[in-house]
Amino acid sequence: MESLTADKFKSILDRWLPGYLEKRFLLAVSGGVDSMVLLELMRQVLPHDRIYVAHVNYGLRGKDSDLDEKLVRNTASQHHLFALFKKVDLKKMAENNQKGIQELAREIRYQWFEEIRQHHQCDFIVTGHHFQDNAETILLNLLRGCGLKGIMGMQILDQQRRLFRPLLQVRKQEILAFAERNKLKWREDKSNQDNYYQRNFLRNQIAPLLDKINPKWQEHVNQTAMVAGEYFSFTHEVFQYVLTDGKIMKKDGMEIVDKALIREMNHPALFFYHWLNPYGIRWDQIQYLLEKGMYSTETRNLTLNNKKQLVIDRKHFILTESQTLNEKIFLQLDIRASGEISKPFKLRWEIIDIKEFDFNFDKDPRVAYIDYGKLEKSILIRHWQPGDSFIPLGMKGRKKLSDFFIDQKLNEEEKKNTWIFLSENNIFWVAGYRIDQRFRVNPLQTQRIIKFYLLE
Repeated sequence: MESLTADKFKSILDRWLPGYLEKRFLLAVSGGVDSMVLLELMRQVLPHDRIYVAHVNYGLRGKDSDLDEKLVRNTASQHHLFALFKKVDLKKMAENNQKGIQELAREIRYQWFEEIRQHHQCDFIVTGHHFQDNAETILLNLLRGCGLKGIMGMQILDQQRRLFRPLLQVRKQEILAFAERNKLKWREDKSNQDNYYQRNFLRNQIAPLLDKINPKWQEHVNQTAMVAGEYFSFTHEVFQYVLTDGKIMKKDGMEIVDKALIREMNHPALFFYHWLNPYGIRWDQIQYLLEKGMYSTETRNLTLNNKKQLVIDRKHFILTESQTLNEKIFLQLDIRASGEISKPFKLRWEIIDIKEFDFNFDKDPRVAYIDYGKLEKSILIRHWQPGDSFIPLGMKGRKKLSDFFIDQKLNEEEKKNTWIFLSENNIFWVAGYRIDQRFRVNPLQTQRIIKFYLLE
């Protein structure tokens, strides 16, 4: 096993971050041996003005937590490194939060790290995760259920999250040996012996048993992660082509896929995985889509994360913003003069004297010409509601909007995103589709016209 040295660390930086001497790094330093070794290595190979240190004191271990912070403060001060510290009462915060203490701690520190990174224009957040950490992470992911990304474990370089883990292929023994050779000080976290936490139980109870089965299990797990990473990269490249090959229709911020196209695919599960993976799709959800969603004739909603959801109707899968469903927006609009709005959508309107109108009607469905005299000077705009009806232009009888939408072949999400314009509770325009017969422009009676434009 090659010893961990400054030269070896330089080779890691050269491989993963060419030009690293010109970059700025925010180091997450807890005071444990891994992060103290990371700090020392970065200090040995980088100019000090390129290094920022961050430490979070959760106060979980009383005086021991304060001693952790003191060590990091003293070390940063000794080497003239810029350091920031945050102290939180994690126990108190956890009382009002449904998340576990470890999950909440992770969320707090990474949110803070990212704020610092952006404020000080650092290129990456750097952590001391190592070879054993990654093997444990992969096993935990497998036990919880995961896809290829879970089997991949942590990445050395995560460009999307701006995370860098240069010690990820370094063994714990190398880290400890480096610390002892360089006479580094570090703190032992006594809570690492508490087997209440899953990772500690795996490390303290399960790992020794795995060592007896195969002393090289960590190496083999990490090798499997590398193979999984290659497969993921390959399939991701293939499916990026598939995803951009006309199978996904993009409209009004939605992504729409015809169920018939997916039924023709040889690997529909992989299609769903690569399409929806950025939004947190799980394999059990993919299984649900294949077994039930594909053949469902009822409208269903599948929540992906706090920003996206998948709407399943009779013929389509529709990826959309979570808040668009069941969102009750009522907009009162003053139309006494021409004007425009930009929220919740872009709309422009102008009032035209009939004498100045050439009766050359724009056939764009996003444009509507309405008899201004038949409108109240304040109109209501909202999404459609059950029971809504109007008299479509060219017809004599009233028609329910639900039936009109079926005639227009609108899917569920398109229906919910359609804006309805009303005057005194009478619908005069189903925006983008049809005006009401009663509000049409009549050359013999209309004196002024109001022209509405739905803008992109």
